[in-house]
Amino acid sequence: SNAGVLTVGYLSADFKEHPVSLLFQSIPSLHNRSSFRVVCFSLLTSGEPEIDQTRQRIVDGSEEFVDLSSMSLPEAVAE
Repeated sequence: SNAGVLTVGYLSADFKEHPVSLLFQSIPSLHNRSSFRVVCFSLLTSGEPEIDQTRQRIVDGSEEFVDLSSMSLPEAVAE
C-alpha cells in the first residue's frame, strides 16, 4: 500500500561519474522505504555515457529512474 508514502523526486543532468553524483549516489538508498518512494529524473544529454558505476548505483537505489533526456518538455512534464 502507498498510503502515507511520500514520493521524493531528484532531478539532475549529473547522474553519471561526476563530483555531484559521487556525493549523491548513496542518498536514494538511504530513504526509509516504508515512508518514502524515490524517483530520479535524468537530464543527461545525448553523447554522454549512458551507464557507468555511479549512475548504476543511483538507478539501483531508486524505485524508479526516468530518463528525460530524449523527451520533449510536454512529455517530460507528463512523466
